[in-house]
Amino acid sequence: MTTVGEVFREGVWGRGRRARSTLSIVGFCGHQLAEVMVPVAVGVVIDRAIAPGDPVALGWALAFLVVVFAVLICSWQVGDRAGTRAYAQGEHALRQGILGLALRRRTRRPAGEVLTISSSDAGETAGFFWVIAEQAAAATAVLTACITLLVIAWPLAIAVVIGTLVQALVVNAVSGGLRRRGYEAQKRAAKLDAVSTDFATGLRVLGALGGASRAADRYVTESAVAAEAAYRAEKAAAGLTALNILVSGLVFTGIAVLGGRLALDGIITIGGFVTAMGLAQTIRGPLQALGYLPAQIASKHGSATRIAEFTAEAGAATDALAGPAPTLPATEPIPATEPTPATATNPADIVARLIVDGEPLEIPAGHVTGIRADPERIVDLARLFGGLRDPEPGELVIGECDAVHLGHEGLRAEVFAPPHDAAVFTGSAAENIAAEIDHARLAASAFDEVIERLPDGLDEKVGERGLRLSGGQRQRLLLARALHQPQRLVVLHEPTTAIDPITEAQVAAGLAAEGRTIVLLTDRASLLSSCHRVHDLRGADA
Repeated sequence: MTTVGEVFREGVWGRGRRARSTLSIVGFCGHQLAEVMVPVAVGVVIDRAIAPGDPVALGWALAFLVVVFAVLICSWQVGDRAGTRAYAQGEHALRQGILGLALRRRTRRPAGEVLTISSSDAGETAGFFWVIAEQAAAATAVLTACITLLVIAWPLAIAVVIGTLVQALVVNAVSGGLRRRGYEAQKRAAKLDAVSTDFATGLRVLGALGGASRAADRYVTESAVAAEAAYRAEKAAAGLTALNILVSGLVFTGIAVLGGRLALDGIITIGGFVTAMGLAQTIRGPLQALGYLPAQIASKHGSATRIAEFTAEAGAATDALAGPAPTLPATEPIPATEPTPATATNPADIVARLIVDGEPLEIPAGHVTGIRADPERIVDLARLFGGLRDPEPGELVIGECDAVHLGHEGLRAEVFAPPHDAAVFTGSAAENIAAEIDHARLAASAFDEVIERLPDGLDEKVGERGLRLSGGQRQRLLLARALHQPQRLVVLHEPTTAIDPITEAQVAAGLAAEGRTIVLLTDRASLLSSCHRVHDLRGADA
């Protein structure tokens, strides 16, 4: 969905909704057709039953009216039910696609903006289905009325065609500004949502930095800009509505005057005049609907453009990665992946071996290995890798050397396994990471986004124990520090517990693309889904 057309197709016709959407459109068209047939039936009753005083013809005419009203009611019900389901499913499909990209791929859009795109923009775009249904029904009504008027008196049909074309041309000529203003209003609203979301999630940090009042001033400014953009869009839409009503009213008046003149001249019968006036009144709504088409397209086009821009950006940001990670249901157990023959037979490819309750686990070089276990076991493994408890003989082997013989200092020279709540020191962000900064590793830890928002970037002071950073920002800083370490094995214990799901998915993809030998001690499905292999030890005690 990288173009506006693809976005509209997904929102209207995608994923098996074509039959239901078509049924809804047919239902609405049948409803409009039945509405047009009502004044036709009334005119026939006047000419064929009332004027000659034929009771049999009157009975048949009334029966025909009953059938017409039954079709009118039933077709509307069918169209509305099928259309509601098609719209809801289209909106859901767009929302899931947007959130899927946000969760599985790398995007620099703020969470608030992603929320706006996946909610209001998705709803607006999926609503293009109602535009298609309404316009198809309106076109059916106008076309049927023109054919009927052509039978009664061709000048009336010509008047309807000319009036419809004039209305469409006039409204379309002034709708370009509405399209631009609608897009700008959606863009400003998304920016305001992004700002408010950031302020809400970082309120504690803003208070610690003394920036709450400045943040409030910024929110007021952004809110005023968004309100002004929305006002301009609504003002343009109101002007277009007034113009459309005026033009359709003039067309209706012209048809009525022409029909009256033809009736006075005896060219059409009284029943024909009643039919012509009834058709003119009936198609007034469809004529207005046809006139609204440019405005409706303008409204939906802005939202579809924003979705297309987002999907194109997310897809381009993913090209550098190895591909989307496989999905991992959070409620299903994750089986341990068996080593391939090449890995099992080539000791040089194995960085470490671990034995848990007699079960051997191998950690291959350059891979991300996930270990899922009960919380107590996860903590015990973190202490083992970090040298905080003595290993049993053969329990942990680094390369070809047993950790028992390495000792604590030797183990820490080979393995970097910081505690889950590692310390952040007073000083700058750069001083808390490494002497030489690798920006690729900043991107892998998603700390580059934090740096962009800090006034002094890497030179920004983080405060005592990192109190000027939020919990998620501190975790990303610690992750960046871990990726800058020289040890050949990095062990991370629940490194993303304070990070939002979208950023967590970015971190998972970044770790998978790092090429480092990493062990993730975690129970989080998003992280485990990015691992090259996963060992599930939750049943090891059984």
